[in-house]
Amino acid sequence: MADEETINLYATHLWQNDDEYLRLFDYLGDVENFYYVNHSKPDAQPADDPLAARDALLDQIQAAEVVIVLCTQYLQDPDMIDLQLATAKRHGKPILAIEPFGPDPVPEKIKQMSDHVVEWYARNIVDAIKMLARGEEISRFDTIDWPGDA
Repeated sequence: MADEETINLYATHLWQNDDEYLRLFDYLGDVENFYYVNHSKPDAQPADDPLAARDALLDQIQAAEVVIVLCTQYLQDPDMIDLQLATAKRHGKPILAIEPFGPDPVPEKIKQMSDHVVEWYARNIVDAIKMLARGEEISRFDTIDWPGDA
């Protein structure tokens, strides 16, 4: 793996490894030839110091090429996700939103702040990451087996 192929990512978090956060990295880990470094550190919350927590988030976001927002987290704690998205925007980071896993729609504020929104399909997530991070346009074609005339 060449270092120039590695994409630096930040995924929103609520200072814990919730189901959607873990699901994202399970999905990304299943994609062949996709190399990334995860700069989000949900287990490293500075104890009882809001300024230190804000600075820790800033450091994590600044190291990333793309910020991935997990929409279900916004439904749980909109203020925390707003802080992370505002920080990403302020530092010129592209934002990729992943739709909620389930029946909930993408919150309107997330749609407005995001550069791209995708569903929970590993291939679509990776393609969007590559496009936002490096401007790589991915043209994929699905192959359909047609039995033809028998």
